[in-house]
Amino acid sequence: MAGFSTCDVPSEVWTRFYHGEWQEVKDKYFDPPALKNFDQFEHKYDEHICTPADMDLALKRMAESLHNPWTKYTSKAEKEAKDDQARLGLVPGGFELAPAGAGQFKIEFIHYGSPAQKSDLREGDIVKSINGKDLSSLTLAQARALETGQSGDTMQVEAEHNGASESVSLPLAATPDEKIESRMLAGDVAYVRLPDFRDEARIDDFIQTLDDLEKKTPGGLKGLVLDLRNDPGGNLPNAVTVASLFLPSDNMIVAKQYVRSFDPAAKDGLKEKDLQATSAHGMTNNGKFVDENLVLKLRKLPLSLLVNGSSASAAEVVTGALKDNGRATIVGSHSFGKGVGYKTDHLPTGGALGITEMKYLTPSGYDLNGRGISPDVPVEAKPGSTNDEQLRAALTALQQGR
Repeated sequence: MAGFSTCDVPSEVWTRFYHGEWQEVKDKYFDPPALKNFDQFEHKYDEHICTPADMDLALKRMAESLHNPWTKYTSKAEKEAKDDQARLGLVPGGFELAPAGAGQFKIEFIHYGSPAQKSDLREGDIVKSINGKDLSSLTLAQARALETGQSGDTMQVEAEHNGASESVSLPLAATPDEKIESRMLAGDVAYVRLPDFRDEARIDDFIQTLDDLEKKTPGGLKGLVLDLRNDPGGNLPNAVTVASLFLPSDNMIVAKQYVRSFDPAAKDGLKEKDLQATSAHGMTNNGKFVDENLVLKLRKLPLSLLVNGSSASAAEVVTGALKDNGRATIVGSHSFGKGVGYKTDHLPTGGALGITEMKYLTPSGYDLNGRGISPDVPVEAKPGSTNDEQLRAALTALQQGR
């Protein structure tokens, strides 16, 4: 079989290991109907797994058969190659490519603070070439290999936006670690940017920032602009905590969360549950109690929420919850559209297998996966503009009492 090594006797150890991971996917994958042909992969590679590299290849092909971007296998060699980028002085341009039809690749995500985010490039742009290398004949892996370059160099990107071609120069430099940004705006309105939902410590910092701004403002805050632009998300429980800061108790945060179940009564093999805002009294994060008075204040505070095409995952959980409950005015551009959750298993081989294990609906029953969330006030960012039109629109929405 193409790609595999040749041997007389396959490795029983690696073959058994492959079978175990196949079973993990079969048991946990969030979309049971998509597994209708999955059994063919259980023993498809039994005669070809001779080495760890063969096992890596079998796992990769097995995961790819589901055609889900979040269910994928990354080998130890691939992880090490990525780690080597920093050691070699390579830095990313700050954009991530995805297929956009035959021979085409689009910008799917842009990282905050990166050269791409500071340029005229936007989500959805079709990238024709990078540093003169035409992408039309490349695989996705080959195209993504061009997304990095030497720090200090300039990456030249030929892109197409709304049918018009443009050449964009990206001065490559390491993107600094993101921190929570905050400042005061006119009218005692606070601006806070939450860069991600990666862990409870991040949410701790977010809560402390809000508390500090409230205490330092004579008479207290009169409004808040929460910036989730270019926020890739993180853990669902952290999104529930953030949404609970602004929503009255028992307001719905996620209408239906679906996970796999082997209960015969479970419809379509999925177990469902609702996620609601928690009580202000006794609310905790990272093992610490959150000030009840702060939560009660935040739940009444006028709120605008900024999003764009790189607001994803947990950021969209919060966006959907605040929008559907009428709690905030959503300003900016259409969000990314990731309404699923995945778990990554780090294997003894050094590789990692990500399995999409959960999907959810917003409180109104909307399935945002692959579709994203539309803002209440659509405002497209203007490339090259020194003014933040989206932020100004969010502040205006607060002042006008939307």
